Amino acid sequence: MTWKHPHSPVNKKFKTVQPPGKMMATAFWDVYGVIILVDFIPPSSTVYVAAYQKTLKQTQRGYSEKRSGLLTTGVLLHNNAQPHTASTTVNPLNSWDWEILPHQPYSPDLPPLDFHMFSKMKKHLRGQ
Repeated sequence: MTWKHPHSPVNKKFKTVQPPGKMMATAFWDVYGVIILVDFIPPSSTVYVAAYQKTLKQTQRGYSEKRSGLLTTGVLLHNNAQPHTASTTVNPLNSWDWEILPHQPYSPDLPPLDFHMFSKMKKHLRGQ
Protein backbone atom coordinates (compact mmCIF):
# COMPACT_ATOMS: atom_id res chain seq x y z
CA MET A 1 0.00 0.00 0.00
CA THR A 2 1.20 3.48 -0.81
CA TRP A 3 -0.07 6.93 -0.09
CA LYS A 4 -1.25 8.76 -3.18
CA HIS A 5 -3.61 11.49 -4.33
CA PRO A 6 -7.07 10.65 -5.69
CA HIS A 7 -5.97 11.63 -9.23
CA SER A 8 -2.71 9.65 -9.21
CA PRO A 9 -2.31 6.97 -11.89
CA VAL A 10 -3.02 3.38 -10.95
CA ASN A 11 0.02 1.25 -10.15
CA LYS A 12 0.72 -1.47 -12.72
CA LYS A 13 1.20 -5.01 -11.53
CA PHE A 14 3.86 -6.88 -13.43
CA LYS A 15 3.43 -10.51 -14.31
CA THR A 16 5.84 -12.75 -12.49
CA VAL A 17 7.44 -15.71 -14.17
CA GLN A 18 7.86 -18.89 -12.19
CA PRO A 19 11.46 -20.11 -12.09
CA PRO A 20 12.03 -23.36 -13.99
CA GLY A 21 12.87 -25.24 -10.80
CA LYS A 22 15.95 -27.06 -9.64
CA MET A 23 17.93 -29.36 -11.89
CA MET A 24 20.63 -31.77 -10.90
CA ALA A 25 23.91 -31.54 -12.79
CA THR A 26 26.53 -34.25 -12.87
CA ALA A 27 29.96 -32.80 -13.68
CA PHE A 28 33.19 -34.54 -14.63
CA TRP A 29 36.48 -32.65 -14.76
CA ASP A 30 40.18 -33.27 -14.65
CA VAL A 31 43.31 -31.69 -13.20
CA TYR A 32 43.41 -29.12 -15.98
CA GLY A 33 40.17 -27.60 -14.68
CA VAL A 34 38.28 -28.16 -17.90
CA ILE A 35 34.99 -29.90 -17.51
CA ILE A 36 34.90 -33.10 -19.53
CA LEU A 37 31.12 -33.55 -19.36
CA VAL A 38 28.14 -31.87 -17.72
CA ASP A 39 24.99 -33.96 -17.68
CA PHE A 40 21.73 -32.30 -16.63
CA ILE A 41 19.05 -34.53 -15.16
CA PRO A 42 15.48 -33.30 -15.67
CA PRO A 43 13.42 -32.32 -12.62
CA SER A 44 11.51 -35.11 -10.87
CA SER A 45 13.79 -37.77 -12.38
CA THR A 46 15.76 -40.28 -10.42
CA VAL A 47 19.27 -41.52 -11.09
CA TYR A 48 19.15 -45.23 -11.65
CA VAL A 49 21.86 -47.68 -12.69
CA ALA A 50 21.23 -47.57 -16.46
CA ALA A 51 21.16 -43.76 -16.53
CA TYR A 52 24.42 -43.55 -14.56
CA GLN A 53 26.07 -46.09 -16.87
CA LYS A 54 25.01 -44.00 -19.88
CA THR A 55 26.56 -40.92 -18.26
CA LEU A 56 29.81 -42.81 -17.60
CA LYS A 57 30.01 -43.96 -21.23
CA GLN A 58 29.52 -40.35 -22.36
CA THR A 59 32.28 -39.34 -19.94
CA GLN A 60 34.65 -41.96 -21.31
CA ARG A 61 34.01 -40.76 -24.88
CA GLY A 62 34.44 -37.11 -23.85
CA TYR A 63 37.64 -37.93 -21.99
CA SER A 64 39.12 -39.81 -24.93
CA GLU A 65 38.15 -36.99 -27.34
CA LYS A 66 39.34 -34.07 -25.21
CA ARG A 67 42.39 -35.73 -23.68
CA SER A 68 43.52 -38.09 -26.43
CA GLY A 69 47.10 -39.15 -25.93
CA LEU A 70 47.42 -37.95 -22.34
CA LEU A 71 46.15 -40.86 -20.32
CA THR A 72 44.56 -44.18 -21.09
CA THR A 73 43.12 -44.57 -17.59
CA GLY A 74 40.93 -42.38 -15.42
CA VAL A 75 40.30 -41.80 -11.75
CA LEU A 76 36.74 -41.53 -10.47
CA LEU A 77 35.48 -40.29 -7.13
CA HIS A 78 31.84 -40.96 -6.44
CA ASN A 79 29.88 -41.79 -3.32
CA ASN A 80 28.44 -45.13 -2.29
CA ALA A 81 24.95 -44.64 -3.75
CA GLN A 82 23.39 -47.73 -5.31
CA PRO A 83 23.92 -46.68 -8.97
CA HIS A 84 27.61 -46.08 -8.22
CA THR A 85 28.28 -49.37 -6.44
CA ALA A 86 26.25 -51.72 -8.64
CA SER A 87 28.33 -54.47 -10.22
CA THR A 88 27.04 -53.46 -13.66
CA THR A 89 28.59 -50.04 -13.05
CA VAL A 90 31.84 -51.13 -11.41
CA ASN A 91 32.70 -53.86 -13.96
CA PRO A 92 32.96 -51.51 -16.99
CA LEU A 93 35.07 -49.09 -14.93
CA ASN A 94 37.47 -51.92 -14.09
CA SER A 95 37.63 -52.98 -17.74
CA TRP A 96 38.47 -49.37 -18.72
CA ASP A 97 41.27 -49.38 -16.08
CA TRP A 98 39.64 -46.51 -14.21
CA GLU A 99 40.56 -46.25 -10.56
CA ILE A 100 37.68 -45.70 -8.13
CA LEU A 101 38.73 -43.62 -5.14
CA PRO A 102 37.02 -44.29 -1.80
CA HIS A 103 34.63 -41.54 -0.74
CA GLN A 104 34.62 -40.23 2.80
CA PRO A 105 31.68 -41.23 5.02
CA TYR A 106 28.52 -39.14 4.83
CA SER A 107 28.63 -35.82 6.62
CA PRO A 108 25.80 -33.28 6.86
CA ASP A 109 28.40 -30.58 6.16
CA LEU A 110 29.75 -30.01 2.69
CA PRO A 111 32.84 -32.10 2.07
CA PRO A 112 35.87 -29.96 1.20
CA LEU A 113 35.91 -31.30 -2.38
CA ASP A 114 32.35 -30.15 -3.09
CA PHE A 115 32.86 -26.79 -1.37
CA HIS A 116 35.75 -25.78 -3.63
CA MET A 117 34.07 -27.16 -6.76
CA PHE A 118 30.95 -24.97 -6.68
CA SER A 119 32.58 -21.59 -7.42
CA LYS A 120 34.55 -22.96 -10.40
CA MET A 121 31.53 -24.82 -11.73
CA LYS A 122 29.29 -21.76 -11.45
CA LYS A 123 31.87 -19.69 -13.35
CA HIS A 124 32.03 -22.27 -16.14
CA LEU A 125 28.24 -22.70 -16.42
CA ARG A 126 27.40 -18.98 -16.26
CA GLY A 127 25.01 -18.06 -19.08
CA GLN A 128 24.13 -21.64 -20.04
